[in-house]
Amino acid sequence: MKRFSVICVLSVVVLFTSAARPAKRSHSYSNSSRNPSRIERIVSRSYRYTVLVKTRVFIGLGGDQKSTENNPYLGSGMVIDTKRGLILTNRHVVTKSPAEIHVVFHNKEKVLAKRVYLDDRMDIAILKVDPKKVKFKWAEATFQSAKRIRTGHRVGGFGHPLGYEFSLSVGYVAAEMRKQVGYGRFLQLDMAIAGGNSGGPSFSLQTGNVLGMNTYRSAQDNTKMTFALSADDFMDIIREAKLTGKVKKVRRAHLGTQFTKVDDKRLNWYLKAGMPRPPKLFSKGMYVVTHATPGGPATNILKPFDLIYKLGPYYVMEDTIDFVNRYLDRNVGKNVPVVVVRNGAFKKLKLNIEDSAQFQIKEYALASGVAVHNVNPDTPGYALSDQLGVEVTDILDDAQGDRGSLKPYDVIKAVNGFRIRNIRDFVRVLGRVPIGKKAEVLYHRFGKDYNVHFGLSQLEILRTPRVLNVDDKPPKH
Repeated sequence: MKRFSVICVLSVVVLFTSAARPAKRSHSYSNSSRNPSRIERIVSRSYRYTVLVKTRVFIGLGGDQKSTENNPYLGSGMVIDTKRGLILTNRHVVTKSPAEIHVVFHNKEKVLAKRVYLDDRMDIAILKVDPKKVKFKWAEATFQSAKRIRTGHRVGGFGHPLGYEFSLSVGYVAAEMRKQVGYGRFLQLDMAIAGGNSGGPSFSLQTGNVLGMNTYRSAQDNTKMTFALSADDFMDIIREAKLTGKVKKVRRAHLGTQFTKVDDKRLNWYLKAGMPRPPKLFSKGMYVVTHATPGGPATNILKPFDLIYKLGPYYVMEDTIDFVNRYLDRNVGKNVPVVVVRNGAFKKLKLNIEDSAQFQIKEYALASGVAVHNVNPDTPGYALSDQLGVEVTDILDDAQGDRGSLKPYDVIKAVNGFRIRNIRDFVRVLGRVPIGKKAEVLYHRFGKDYNVHFGLSQLEILRTPRVLNVDDKPPKH
C-alpha cells in the first residue's frame, strides 16, 4: 500500500507541474515526432540506405552451406550508388556458390540482385539491382574515415540481428583500428550484434556518417564485442565504382601454406609434437607453418614448425600482420625474402608469391547429387588431407543413387583404383562406370581412409557463377 501511495503522489505532482508550464514548452521533448532528436534523425536516414540481404544457396561450395527459401542466409547491406543500383555488403553474406540473392528495403520491397564484385580476403562484396525496379525512396550511405575516431566515441549499428529486421544497436568504440582481427583494419565496438548484422553499417552518433561495416563478433564468454571493417579499407572501392562504373580486381597473395598464431597452449602442443623450443623472444605472437600445398610456392621451402620471423621488411607479429599482408599483395608474382626460425636457428629463404585467383573454385562436378570440387588451401577439406583430390562440398536433398556414407569435407582420393587428382580425373573415371552400376571410392576423413561403393545415376561438370561487372545489365526478375 505504501508503494502504491507514493506512485500516486508522484503522478499527481507530475501532472500538476506539467499543467503549470506554459503551453509553448509542452512540445519541447526530444522524443516528439514534431522535433526528433539528432539520433532519431540519423536512424531515420539509415532506414533509407540499409537493406536486408537474403541469399538462397542452391549448392554449397568451398565451405558454404546450402540454404532454402524459408531459411536463407541473412545479412545487411548499404546502398552506395542509387544511379547504378550498387549495394555494399560482406562477401560471406552472399557466398560464392550458385545462389539467388534478393535485397529487401524498409517498405518490404524485394528486388533481385547479382554479385558484381567479390573480395574474399577483405570480405567485401558489391551487389547490383535494377534501379528502375526500386520504388522505395532510397538514399546513399555517407562514409567518413575512422582514423581520428577515438575510444569512447558513441556509435550505432543497424541491421537485422537473428532476423529481427531493421534493428538499432548502440554502443561505444572500445578500441581503435585493430589489425590482428582479420585482413584489414577494424574498429572494436562494445555493441550488441548477431547473425544478420553482417554487412550493415556502424555509424557515428555525432555525424551520422558510416565509420565501418559490421563484419565479426566475438563468440567467447557471451561478450558483445564487435568488429567493424574500417571505412578506410573500402572507400576507394566505392569511389572507383561510382566514378568509373568499374572496380579494378585486386590481386591477393597466395603463399601455398597455412599459418596459425602461436600462443602458450599451441606452443606446448608443437613442442610435444617434436618442434625444437624457439628462443624465448619468439615464443609468442609468431606464426608457424602447419601445411604446405603440394606443388605450391612454399613446397620444399617452408616446413611444418617453421616459425615465421620476418617477411620482406616486416617482423611477423600480431600488430604487424596487416602490414605483412599488404606487402605480400603488392608483390604478387615476385620473390620475397623470408626469415624463419628452424631448429632453433635463423634461416634465410626466398619465397615466390602467387596470385590467389588461380586457386579459386571455378568449376565443380555433380555425381548422383554429390557435389565435388578440387581441393586447395582455401577449402575446408584441405585441412583433412595433405594430398590432392576432390572434396565433397555438398550433398543435394534430391540426390539420387547410392552415395554411401560420403559427407561434406570428405576428400576423394581414388575411384576403382585410379588416383584422383582433380574433378577432371573424377569425371573421366566415373564416366566409365555404366549408369546404375557401382564404383569403389576411396576417401579421406579426419586422418583416416575409408572405402564406399558409390552408385552412379548422374554425372556432369558445371561452372561456378560468373561475377558481373558493375556496368553490366542489371538482373531480370
